[in-house]
Amino acid sequence: MAWWSWPYYAHGPRLESRDLTQRTGSKRMQWEDFQGRSSPPRRYLVDRDRIASFARAIHSRFPWYQDLDAARKAGWPDLVAPPTFPICLTPSPVPDLALPAHGWIHGEQRFSYVGRPLCAGEELWVSTTLEEVKWRTLGGMRTAYLTWATAYLAPDDTPRIQSRSLVIWREESGREPAAAGAPPRSSGDSEDPGGALAPLEDCFTPEDLRRYAEASGDHNLIHLDRKAAQAVGFPDVVVHGMLTMAMVGRWVEPLLAEGWRIQSFSARFRHPALADEPLRVAGQWRRPEVRDELEAAVHSAQSGALTLKATVAFTPGQR
Repeated sequence: MAWWSWPYYAHGPRLESRDLTQRTGSKRMQWEDFQGRSSPPRRYLVDRDRIASFARAIHSRFPWYQDLDAARKAGWPDLVAPPTFPICLTPSPVPDLALPAHGWIHGEQRFSYVGRPLCAGEELWVSTTLEEVKWRTLGGMRTAYLTWATAYLAPDDTPRIQSRSLVIWREESGREPAAAGAPPRSSGDSEDPGGALAPLEDCFTPEDLRRYAEASGDHNLIHLDRKAAQAVGFPDVVVHGMLTMAMVGRWVEPLLAEGWRIQSFSARFRHPALADEPLRVAGQWRRPEVRDELEAAVHSAQSGALTLKATVAFTPGQR
């Protein structure tokens, strides 16, 4: 069962159907009308302090992210950004597109990296395109699935990073959600490290979630306010999906230290983890004879609930 089919959603105040359209001039616009439209580019100068702050927020102690001497000794010009750091570089809004401020959840995320890892001091121009809008009815509620493609370009328009995100928003229908069943569990294949890397365990306190919100810019109230989380059916605040994805990034750090270079990193979010819930990352090579792609999963170390599945692909010949 995917995260977005779980009966408890992070949704904001009830929006009437009239709020799902907007007027631009004399024309009444639907979200679907904005498919293919892009935001104006936004300039970022990748900041050394922000990289280090983000690394601390995800509980990483990898020296390339916080120790300038260690990064330069490894051959990098400056501090290296963790693989999920681009989520901090928020694009400008798509002109005239009005979306609810709250109620979004992350369904899937993928990053593709071009060339060497992103480093402090780089200038990037970031813009996003609304690729697709789909509506479905789940549990009596209209549910929107929006796919965004974001480009992170160097000043000469050379691609540095590309990302694709699926985000979900559910319109409140006034109907009570169905009772929750058991959290989804994997078959167990991804729980065995398979000789790839040792499992990684961690848990995140409410204070950790506040630090991550400050570092990443994700201030969704279900991560920060217990009452807001309880109002939509969770017993406590929920760990950011991208923070659990960052755990997988930490899990592969020993390979990065050996010279492996990430080509792409994708995740599908399955079931939310709660604050103070111990989490465990483990995985295995998809093709052990080739060793070019790791498949990983994050589970609750207590209940075994599957939080996310991820794939990390490495550039051939760059290890």
